[in-house]
Amino acid sequence: MAIDGLYSVADMARMLDMRYETMHRLVKTGAYPSPKVACVEGGRLYYTREEVSAFLATEISEMSTRLRRLERHLRRCMESD
Repeated sequence: MAIDGLYSVADMARMLDMRYETMHRLVKTGAYPSPKVACVEGGRLYYTREEVSAFLATEISEMSTRLRRLERHLRRCMESD
């Protein structure tokens, strides 16, 4: 659960409907940005609300682009039959 506008990697995984392990691996390999804000309680890092908004907007845009490409590909396949 988010704390005062801060979101953990687990929170981001839930928002993206993916397993925590997958999200953690994507962050660790650099495929997704890592959280930057440290909370005093423990050593856990968090994303800010602005980072989450920007990240989700980018993900939605990329998904939309992939969907359009898939639609074009499917149209071409249907036309060739």
